[in-house]
Amino acid sequence: MYGPNLWPEKLPDYKNVITNYIFYLKELGTAILRGLCISLGMQEDFFIRQFIEDPYWLFRILCYPEQSTKGIHYLGLDNNNNNERKSEIEINSDYSCGEHTDYGCITLLLANKKGLEVKSRSGKWFSIEPLEGAFICLIGDMIEYWTNGLYVATKHRVITKDERISMAFFHQPNYETILQPCQIINRGRNEIGTPIKYGEYVYKKYKVIYQ
Repeated sequence: MYGPNLWPEKLPDYKNVITNYIFYLKELGTAILRGLCISLGMQEDFFIRQFIEDPYWLFRILCYPEQSTKGIHYLGLDNNNNNERKSEIEINSDYSCGEHTDYGCITLLLANKKGLEVKSRSGKWFSIEPLEGAFICLIGDMIEYWTNGLYVATKHRVITKDERISMAFFHQPNYETILQPCQIINRGRNEIGTPIKYGEYVYKKYKVIYQ
């Protein structure tokens, strides 16, 4: 689960630029987690202390290539029954990234084009427009677990036909962090759940994806 980064030799400034960028992303992620603690009436450094001074962060620069139209079907009125309307987009092999939640605490995302969609609690999908100079912040599984479901992990997917660049920073607990749902009395979350170890949790997830 750990190993050295392999930096491209043909981009001599790449390592310095990305390393510097990650430094500030960690600072921003820490500030957001502190804000979450304040919103829950908890000690400001609660989440940060649980990271055991060495967060298991992950940074990815993703390129979604231009997609063909083959396999993409936009469902509107059914040809056989004009009264039957379907609202979602059916994507077969051309799903850029299927529905999922992120495993860690929060994800900070920058993208050059739209394509990200999030799912509401009612089951509807909404397109998220990228804003210049602003990050998109997604809640991950561990914040949902830690807060007893008060904050809900963001179900999302990517659907795009055009080439799209996305830079995602996954702010995650340390591999050894033991997570136990918090008692948040003032929000009606006063049950203490079963503790889990983050490294074991994420490893099981990876085993499913990367068989």
